[in-house]
Order: sequence, then C-alpha cells, then structure tokens
Amino acid sequence: VIALVNLRGTREAGNVVAFPVYLFIFTYIPILVFGAVRLVLEGPGDPLASIDATLATMVLLHKQYPDLAIGLTTLGLGGAQHAAELAAAGLGAVTVLVETLEAATAEKLYAWIRPGRKTIALPQAAALLAEEQPQTLQAMAKAGVKVVIRTTIFPGLNAHQVVAIAETAADLGATAMELVPFS
Repeated sequence: VIALVNLRGTREAGNVVAFPVYLFIFTYIPILVFGAVRLVLEGPGDPLASIDATLATMVLLHKQYPDLAIGLTTLGLGGAQHAAELAAAGLGAVTVLVETLEAATAEKLYAWIRPGRKTIALPQAAALLAEEQPQTLQAMAKAGVKVVIRTTIFPGLNAHQVVAIAETAADLGATAMELVPFS
C-alpha cells in the first residue's frame, strides 16, 4: 500500500500518511503527560519488604520532583507501622492487594508469603497477612494516603468474599476497589 501511494508522488504520499501519524502522536500525548506526573513503586517483590530502600527512594524522588504523585502497590505487611513515614516521604496513593479476609483462604491462594526478608510457615504467614492488611488500610487512610484495594477473583476460592472484602475495606478507609478476573 505504501509503495503504491509513493508512486503517486511525494506530496500525495505525505498527505495520505499524515493523518495516521498525527493521530498516533496525539493519542500518546495524554499517556506521556500522565506518565510524567505519576510513579508507582511495585514488584518484583513487595516494596514494604525493603522499607529502608523504599523510603530512601521516595524521599529522593519527592525532593527532586515535588509535584510527582507517588504510588505504591503492596500486600500490606508492615504497612501500618510505616504509614506516617511513607506519607511524609510523598506517598499519595497505595494499592493493597487484598485477595481474602480469611487466613484459611490465603493459605489456598498463596504458595508462600514472606513478611520482610524472613520466611515463615505458610499458616503463620497467612494469619499475619489477615491480621495486618486491615491495619495497613486504616493506618494509610489515617495518614492521608488514598487507599485502593485490588482483588483478583479466583472462582471457587474467594469469589464469594468479594462483597465482604469491599465493605470491610470501605469501612477501613479504602476509596476504590479494582477487581481482576483470574485467567
């Protein structure tokens, strides 16, 4: 097609190609602008597992780019203890991955959960996750951080819990819920 258009001459070929090129450029301008004002720290690994490195990175980013919106995606382990520090370092939004409210269901969903840098038995880690996630949601909201939860729906495991997860998270200060279908 391009060869046939080019056979017509340079001027006509430029006119035919101009619209798709301009459309491409103008479609990406909002993406570039949005990407330049928002940064989300996430895996591999949980940013809260290396809290010192995460805080140092956020402090440097916030100092260099004070208008940059900084977000964080986490399981929430250890989040309650560091919520005020994270907010002071420039954290504006946190997405907490809440798949269940029950430790027994967490044991079925995860092969392992590693709080910080230590490995503990899955039943103990699942109980810790079920205990700490609500504390993290509440502490982040109290610190002025926008709280969003993301729940992956696993049919037969947690699909029946989605409403309870949403209601509990809302009561603890979450402002939005993202639902991701398992595939």
